[in-house]
Amino acid sequence: AMSGKAPAEAFHPVDAFLNAFDINERINQYLIDHLPEAAWTRWGVANGQRVTVRALAHIIAGHELHHVEVLRTRYGLGGE
Repeated sequence: AMSGKAPAEAFHPVDAFLNAFDINERINQYLIDHLPEAAWTRWGVANGQRVTVRALAHIIAGHELHHVEVLRTRYGLGGE
């Protein structure tokens, strides 16, 4: 009997990666959208350096853009 699942050869690891990447992006965006205003100026220590929540949001965004560029240039994903 058919299980309704696609054949194993239809699965591609890149699809799983892109799905996980999308989920991670949505989680990060949700977190940023729901931080209280007072949280943005709070700070902590990362890699021995003082860093604010606002700075971490920028770092996360830049890191995501870096990964998008890698996907585009190395793997031809994401258009021109």
